[in-house]
Amino acid sequence: MMGDLVDFWLFALLTSITYLGFTLGKISELTRLTKREKKVQETVDRIFGLEIKPSGETKVLDLTGREVEVLQESIGGWIEGIALSENAMMWCNEDGYRLKLLRNSFAEMIWDAYVDRKNPIVGTVVLTGGVDERGELFSLTKKQIDRVINDIKFIQVIQPLKGNH
Repeated sequence: MMGDLVDFWLFALLTSITYLGFTLGKISELTRLTKREKKVQETVDRIFGLEIKPSGETKVLDLTGREVEVLQESIGGWIEGIALSENAMMWCNEDGYRLKLLRNSFAEMIWDAYVDRKNPIVGTVVLTGGVDERGELFSLTKKQIDRVINDIKFIQVIQPLKGNH
């Protein structure tokens, strides 16, 4: 009986570690767009972003025409932009550390896929497309939004497994 339980938890741990590596690889694809996807991203008339709370709860935001206001409302303060690549930005609360906002491990996993992060990410973040040379913000594509939402859902499933070891 005890051997079966150990085998189950060992299998669960190995599966979660393997999938977590696969998921981080998929998250890193967030900024890789085909030429066709890039053209679509640049020509859409609406700007969509993805809000990610520290709990992992996500919400698609329409930022069209009110980019700064929607970002400030979502993150709860002054915005700070982190360029993940030319195709993706992460927006967070500039005063998050001082305000002692909750750590956002989901945002950290995304940032870790692109940047050598020195500090924790705290509070709610918003992912958007990149910014062009004129400072115009691009939308995330539906494919990018779906990819991140699916990855976060899976990570939420495996985190309790990791916590039981």
